[in-house]
Amino acid sequence: MSHVVPPDALRRRTLCLVLGVLLLSLLIVATGLYVSTATESLNTTGCPSGFVFVFASILSLLGLSLRGNRQQLLRAAIFFFSLGIIVSSISLVLDGYFILPSIDVRPIRAGRCQFYSSGRGFIYENHYSTVPCRGLTESCFMMVRSGTCYCCDLYDCANGGYLDKHYEFVGVQGCQEVLFVYRLIWVVAGLNLLVLVLGLLASAMLGNIKALVRERMLEQIQGDLRANVQIAQEISA
Repeated sequence: MSHVVPPDALRRRTLCLVLGVLLLSLLIVATGLYVSTATESLNTTGCPSGFVFVFASILSLLGLSLRGNRQQLLRAAIFFFSLGIIVSSISLVLDGYFILPSIDVRPIRAGRCQFYSSGRGFIYENHYSTVPCRGLTESCFMMVRSGTCYCCDLYDCANGGYLDKHYEFVGVQGCQEVLFVYRLIWVVAGLNLLVLVLGLLASAMLGNIKALVRERMLEQIQGDLRANVQIAQEISA
């Protein structure tokens, strides 16, 4: 015998789940914004899914709390949850398959990267300087901007560019911040995976509630029709 969840219990469970999605989404937005602005060298994509899930959660809370336009609010919430799931999946692929593998933090952990702050009397954004760069096999000079952590082990002296990893991180306060940003990218990816699963559950539960609301509306309409028919029969009699 199947267990049928009472409507009030289903609503409470859905409300708790939506609140959890909202908190996770706000955390994704805050963490993603910090990661996106910490350095100009990395273009992460974990933040947009947080905005979509925040909007979907707000619509869900309105649909679960208000009686007027509940059907429309729940339908819109399910749509934005579905959109958030798609955006989150894309973010996981881009950050996990392209961004994270392009960062090699081993030279930073080994203390083989240097940080160039700024030249004396120059504004941070506008000052560039040529610095000596000693890699694993050869030495050369490279151009860096103020506020840059650069790793000569990852710099191609022969061609003057990347080997296969990011060799510089512009806009950071130090090389240790690069490690912090790297860990936060992993955190955002994990949060995106978690909110994706919770978004799927929330979308399914909201669909059940929307079906219950529709059934109640149909029952109310049928009840009103029967009452009107009965009144008409009494008048005609």
